[in-house]
Amino acid sequence: MKKRALSFFLMLIMVFALLPTSAYAKYTYDPAKAIAWATNKTEFDKYGGKCAAFVSRCLREGGLKDVSYSEPGAMVSFLEKSDYGTTYRINDANLKKLKAGDVVMVYCGKGHDKSKYWGLHTIFVTAVDQKNKKFTYCAKNESRFCVTKTFGYLKNYASYIKCNRCGSSSNSVGVFVSMNTTSQTPKQKYTLLFDGNSGSGSMSNQVVTMGDKFALPSCTFTREGYRCIGWNVCRNADKTWYVAKHGWLTQQQITEQKLEKKLYANDSSAQYVFDSSWTQGCSTVSTYTFHAVWEQLPHAHNYVRQERPATCTQDGYVKYVCACGSSYNEAVYPALGHDWDSGTVTKEPTATETGVRTFTCTRCSATKTETIPATGSVDVTQMFTDVTKNWAYPGIQYCVTHGIMGGMGDGTFAPTGTTTRAQIVQILYNLEGTPAVSGTTPFTDLTANWYKPAILWAYQNNVVAGTSPTTFAPDQPVTREQIAVILTQYMFHVLKMERTWTPADLSKFPDGAQVSGWAKEAMQDAVALGLINGTKAPDGLVYLDPQGSAARQQVATILMNFCQNVKK
Repeated sequence: MKKRALSFFLMLIMVFALLPTSAYAKYTYDPAKAIAWATNKTEFDKYGGKCAAFVSRCLREGGLKDVSYSEPGAMVSFLEKSDYGTTYRINDANLKKLKAGDVVMVYCGKGHDKSKYWGLHTIFVTAVDQKNKKFTYCAKNESRFCVTKTFGYLKNYASYIKCNRCGSSSNSVGVFVSMNTTSQTPKQKYTLLFDGNSGSGSMSNQVVTMGDKFALPSCTFTREGYRCIGWNVCRNADKTWYVAKHGWLTQQQITEQKLEKKLYANDSSAQYVFDSSWTQGCSTVSTYTFHAVWEQLPHAHNYVRQERPATCTQDGYVKYVCACGSSYNEAVYPALGHDWDSGTVTKEPTATETGVRTFTCTRCSATKTETIPATGSVDVTQMFTDVTKNWAYPGIQYCVTHGIMGGMGDGTFAPTGTTTRAQIVQILYNLEGTPAVSGTTPFTDLTANWYKPAILWAYQNNVVAGTSPTTFAPDQPVTREQIAVILTQYMFHVLKMERTWTPADLSKFPDGAQVSGWAKEAMQDAVALGLINGTKAPDGLVYLDPQGSAARQQVATILMNFCQNVKK
């Protein structure tokens, strides 16, 4: 039972010891009130508690309401940890500090650590005569109301107590607690954290007290190929690092001034003092992080030869590689490039449909295709009632003949009708042969099934983007500058073309500066390739009209130019 009680009280002691400064309650201890109760014969006689309980009651009567112990060692340790008093060993020098209202105790143990040993007995001092070196005390267990003794009694006090638990009287220690009358400001405590800085493992935090000496623990972090040589410290409240002779500086200041952070050696025997320099310029600091500093161990390279032959598309090499990542090339062989055969017709052209010729690389079996023009053409004025042989006729005739564009289903082509964003994507999808697709797009406004595969294909191949992260605006008329962007994206991402031409100078068009920034490069390419030539206005000038809606006859002309001049 006593062991469980002791464990409980020791736990309380640890809790109070860890409390920050602000957690210590203000108090006033009035020794006169404590002495008045202790020297009241009636109260003394009727009080049934043992020695520690009796002294605890004396202190409570003096104002320390949270003191309530039945074990002397735990009580005295609590008084000291709670800043209610200071503990002194009993000797001639220290007895000069003894005063009325103090507490005397004897406990087991050769060391000065009451929290680890049972206290044997405690008494309450009610009067002190320093001149004659005498004192008066009350001790409940001795059934003594008020007894006056000399200081010599105190110096031999430990010997008078039976030390059954101590083993012998020589193992008992006498101390007294010089009680404070008002709350004292306890020393601030700070927490030291440890970071491996790319190392593996963990280390326990360390608590230091302002004004005390401390030592850093040995680094237990590990890092392959490195050894820990010490620590750099960062003050967490303001993210500053300690630099010798300069104090606490930010990383930017350290870099700009080309300074070095102070290195705290990886030596647990080194002593440091936690003084005001640690908190200088930062009143809110409470934690510091010590970051491990690593030094690379000497390494002997062990190079292994690696060889890769050149292919049609990939360089070959002979190089030597070490397990540490270091390498060097002995020789590099450029890619061989494809060796194409003369090609085979894999789809015969017809009067209205183009054919396909397929070429195969004799080295790697890669293939490429070439379009064979259709063998005939049709008169689209006989197909659509609203088509005439004007400037737009060649483009309409080409797109209809090659299956790129069709009519509206009512005998018309609608040459002046607008082209939507969904329609231009569907046209390119048809031009590519409507390849199979799978997956989804992020667009939530695709409501018609006929254009969903085309938009998915175009999105996955970086041909188009949405008007926002979640919308495509399929029914929105496509502008001339949007067509330029879509066609060039198709050229670069689907046809895998590389720019071999010089981008056009748009300044020759009166409205060249009105091209949107995101479309400028694409419009320069489109004009340079003859895809977009501008529109002649009544004033005789040719305008790009970049934000103008592209009519179907304009789109047909652009696509004809694209197929004949670019997608050959």
